Amino acid sequence: MKIERDLYRIITDRLQFARGDLFLYIEEPDPELKMFSYTIYDSVYDDSMRAGIPTIAEMEELLLEKDLWTPLDDRMAEEKREEVENLKIEAFDSYFKPKQLRNIKFRIKSVERDIAKLLSKRMQYRRETCEGLAEDERRTWLILNSVKDKDGKKYKLGPSEEPEIIEFYLENMIDPQKIRFISKSEPWRSMWVSAEKSGDLFGKPSTQFSDYQLSLCSNSIMYDNVYQSPECPPHEVIDDDDCLDGWLIKQRKERESTTRENANKKAMTNPKIANAQEVFVKVDSPEDAQRVFDMNSERGKQIIGQRAQKIEEKGRVKQGDFEDVAMSEQIKANQMMLQKLRGR
Repeated sequence: MKIERDLYRIITDRLQFARGDLFLYIEEPDPELKMFSYTIYDSVYDDSMRAGIPTIAEMEELLLEKDLWTPLDDRMAEEKREEVENLKIEAFDSYFKPKQLRNIKFRIKSVERDIAKLLSKRMQYRRETCEGLAEDERRTWLILNSVKDKDGKKYKLGPSEEPEIIEFYLENMIDPQKIRFISKSEPWRSMWVSAEKSGDLFGKPSTQFSDYQLSLCSNSIMYDNVYQSPECPPHEVIDDDDCLDGWLIKQRKERESTTRENANKKAMTNPKIANAQEVFVKVDSPEDAQRVFDMNSERGKQIIGQRAQKIEEKGRVKQGDFEDVAMSEQIKANQMMLQKLRGR
């Protein structure tokens, strides 16, 4: 029943509030109200700046000075996100092994908690910045200006009612996981299929959709793509978010790998580099360097790792000291020897 109640709240775009004889609706803001809310944001931001409140960038500098946060925390969080992706692929590969799948799910939750802790070091101070204060005030303004009475007229809240309404709305926000569940469940799936045929959804154009409605549609499209895929996974996988995420991640990585391979093949048709053993590419950022590194084959990546380890161990290394170069030279020498023996 809770799922259906949340679904119809998303469809009607309003949250019911009842206290005694008082019956109100808190509607999701329309585009016009959202547009005006940024005027509130700008005003509060400017006032905060004049009051000497730090911006996010300035707050990060303070946290860095006091050793409360470092960019390493964010990098570690990113690495753990990659770990979660790999674990979800493991979950997909293990969906038919219940015991193993339970262990993987436990590890996923554990790593996700680690990510939350790493990100909270910086995020917990965000509300004390110009941007944080401005965003909080903008959201509060949107809530208070979206309250209607049972007849649909704007309701003027009293000073004592405002905190209660804000708290009620924030406590009853629908989290993304719940929207995802609704998007693959009845009665929404039938509504979604019918809407595709009739062309009418929520009774308004998509530019008027609320954030909840957009999220519900986005998830529904994702499940449509899964069902329509030639490699559609079993229902057991689709019903399990971690397993399905693993399948989606695996599909994405395979597409990226194919795209890189095709790009490499196209590049190798260039006569200037077609016969080259190594190609050096100038880059401007670590991100570009990572993209170029990913263009290497698995053997190429292994060679790069071996050379990096050799340099780290020796400090300064000649080209001929690398194992792959020495092996290549040995192979060439052996081939020359064979040719000489055959020529006798």
